[in-house]
Parts: sequence; C-alpha cells; structure tokens
Amino acid sequence: MSFKVVSGIGGADAIKAELARVDAEVVLAPVWTEEDIIKSAADADAVMVGATEPYTRKAIEAMKKCRVISRTGVGYNIDVNTATENGIAVAIVTDASIDKVSDHALAFLLAFYRKIVPVDRLVRQGAWQLRRREIFEIRVPTVRLNRQTVGVIGAGRIGGAFVRKVKAFGVKVIVYQGDEKGEYRGAPPYVRGVWASFLQNDVSRIRNQILPVSPRYNYFPLPG
Repeated sequence: MSFKVVSGIGGADAIKAELARVDAEVVLAPVWTEEDIIKSAADADAVMVGATEPYTRKAIEAMKKCRVISRTGVGYNIDVNTATENGIAVAIVTDASIDKVSDHALAFLLAFYRKIVPVDRLVRQGAWQLRRREIFEIRVPTVRLNRQTVGVIGAGRIGGAFVRKVKAFGVKVIVYQGDEKGEYRGAPPYVRGVWASFLQNDVSRIRNQILPVSPRYNYFPLPG
C-alpha cells in the first residue's frame, strides 16, 4: 500500500525519489487556503508545508488519515494542539535558514552604513570623475560601525546568530526578546537589554503590520 504525501511547496521533486523508497507518493497540489487543504489533503497520509498555509482546526480535522505535518522550515501556521488531539505529529527544521538569514541581515547593515547602494549607482553614472562631488556629498557623514549600537528585536536562533556575527565588528548590541524567564537562545547574556520607550511604541506597530499571518508569528510580547 502506498502513502500519499501532499505538498504545495516548490522543490518537492527533489525528495520524491527519497520518499518513493518507503512507498510514498508526493502529490503537488494548491494548499494556500483552508478550503484548498480540505479539498486536496483530506485523504493524505502526510503533508509537507511552508510557512503560511493555514492548517487550522477545521483543516486538520478534515484530514482523517494524516499522521504527519512536516514543515520544511522553522516558522509555521499550524494549530499544533488540534494536530496533537488528532494523533498527528508536527515536525519543523529547527536549524533552517539560520546562517542564510543572519548573513543577509548583516549584509544589509554593512550596505547601509557604508552607503554601498547609492555610491554604486553614482559610480555607474560616472560620478567618480575628477571634480565631481556627488559621491563625497552622499558619503558625508559616514560613521564608524564600531562606534554604533545595534538593536535586535527578537533573538532566537536567527537573531542569536546575527548577534554573534555583528559583535565581531566591535559594536554594542542591545536585544529585546520579550522573555523575562531566561536568556535568549544562542547569544551571550551580557548583551541583553530593553529599549523601553522605542519598543513600547514601535514593536507593537511592527507586530501588527508585518506579522499578521498567524498568532504563531507573535514573538514579541510587550511588558504589561
């Protein structure tokens, strides 16, 4: 008897051969909405999911045969309690994208402080030529990174990796984690701190505008 694994994410072809070894067939299907999941995965033995597919109570309870919901990354939009009640295991990849995302954030930081993007555009426009001042004007003032304070909102695995990397540039780091019970994962304890006035106003705005997909993405509880 073969097993049906439903996936709506790209790259599923790469693992079809591996799952075929355990007599499992990967079926690509649109699963972007609750209705899509109920239609396409109701008879699935397992599903592979991305970050945003809404595996709600209604969707999960419709998957009568399912025994595994496997997220191919870290963040998820899965009602874990309902999955547990229905005997479905939920798996995530805990180390996915840690270095990729933290490296990318560091690249943005360096590009911002060294004004790489606007200077690159000016060079391509010929502003490097003698007696032209556009590059000089856009680079003044250019600050030294090792005299700056870098703030990190949320320091789990990715944020912690970013903190470790950016400290190599000699910056002071302060972190808002929102978890008063212990140190954040992976980053040294002596850089913990809270930007009280900034965070009380801006973290809630960031949370509401950027992270509305699921309560699972609400990683920034405010004090009080």
